[in-house]
Amino acid sequence: ISITEKTGSLVAIKAVQDSDDLMIITQLGITIRVAVNKIATYRRATQGVRLINLKETDKIASVARVYRNESEEEDTNGEDVDAENNES
Repeated sequence: ISITEKTGSLVAIKAVQDSDDLMIITQLGITIRVAVNKIATYRRATQGVRLINLKETDKIASVARVYRNESEEEDTNGEDVDAENNES
């Protein structure tokens, strides 16, 4: 992992599967849930993927792996999650 001023700090690393979701919660109470299979993957020399835009005064409080059950998979199939712009 290459951490630079441009990429910012590393907040969390989670071992996940395509069938999982990530739940991100900020100190100001913004919560997003992102399907792992909707997150773009890159090769070795990339700088990562931004999943949430934070206000200047906000910080990540927690990141958790969430197991999706079958009924949730049916609800999210076909939805395009735009985590970067989801702030509610």
